[in-house]
Amino acid sequence: MYSFSDTTTTKPRACVYVPRNIKTTFLPQLSTPDLAVVMTTCEMKDGAMDIVIASSYLPVDTPMPELTIALVENCRRHGRQLIIGEDTNAYHNVWGSEDNNTRGDKLVEFLISTQAANRHLSRAAAKRGYILPWQVGN
Repeated sequence: MYSFSDTTTTKPRACVYVPRNIKTTFLPQLSTPDLAVVMTTCEMKDGAMDIVIASSYLPVDTPMPELTIALVENCRRHGRQLIIGEDTNAYHNVWGSEDNNTRGDKLVEFLISTQAANRHLSRAAAKRGYILPWQVGN
């Protein structure tokens, strides 16, 4: 299990559990007590693929963390696939909430802005009330 800790933090709120038989590298430069990030390499038919796996907790009273945005950009820049599991405290009808909150609106805007080239998440899909498959583009 990977989680970030330092002398100022007594309780990390994010971690990534990886079975021992999967080789991973912890990425402390992209991690905080609320964001745990690891990378693994998968052998594919076409060659190796780097996959970054992150777990994130976003407290209700804080804006979208710059480090999460930097993580998305880092993966895009290096051509790595990214999987993020988040407790966002965000409510939006796109993912089935009955009501929207400001955090949910901002998260939908962020997802749309990061997918402009891929068009995996579109404004039309958001208006219909569902999300299409989402991945970080090259």
